[in-house]
Amino acid sequence: MKANKSLNRLTNEQVENLYNFLIKNNIVDKQVYTLASSLNNNPDAQTIYKDTKYIIVGSITPPNVDNGGFYYCKNPFLYIVLDKSNIAKHNDYSDCRVHKGWKQIKKNLKEDKIGFIDVFDIVIRPNNSSADEDILASSIDRKNILKVWSNNKDSIFICTSNLARKLFTECVENLGDYGKRKDSIRQMRLFRTSLANAIESMEEAIK
Repeated sequence: MKANKSLNRLTNEQVENLYNFLIKNNIVDKQVYTLASSLNNNPDAQTIYKDTKYIIVGSITPPNVDNGGFYYCKNPFLYIVLDKSNIAKHNDYSDCRVHKGWKQIKKNLKEDKIGFIDVFDIVIRPNNSSADEDILASSIDRKNILKVWSNNKDSIFICTSNLARKLFTECVENLGDYGKRKDSIRQMRLFRTSLANAIESMEEAIK
């Protein structure tokens, strides 16, 4: 089954009902597709505070993580970018991921004033994929996006994909302060690019 872009603005209930319908009617295999939730509402996975300077905006938490959230995912690419770019004072994120776990990564992120937020709340996607194009249907986490936008007025929002930037912007573009803050929404090249390009785009985004 192919992803449908028109199904990325549903309510949570609609996404859940659609998933149950697809499974019940054998349209998708439960062993292949899952109903995945963002960790935006998990207190153990929070990395955004009042003084957070850089907020990395992704689509949704990758699969196969514990309650450490995105910063404990199996793909080390972002941590290598953090280690080698000027955004972070710590340069041991990759090492922490392997040897010290998500609690140390979370501590480093707080000290470096870096946080994460997902634009999606729940999605239907393959069990082993975090690719935006594999998401069959989704709901947008407007509540947390609006909360972070309101509480972190001096932050820079670094979106990791075109889709993340588009949906994040849609949530805030009708607010009164969007005009003077729209330049704080930026984008980096994280996926399907070289490490050098990812580092360059990260450093460009934080200027």
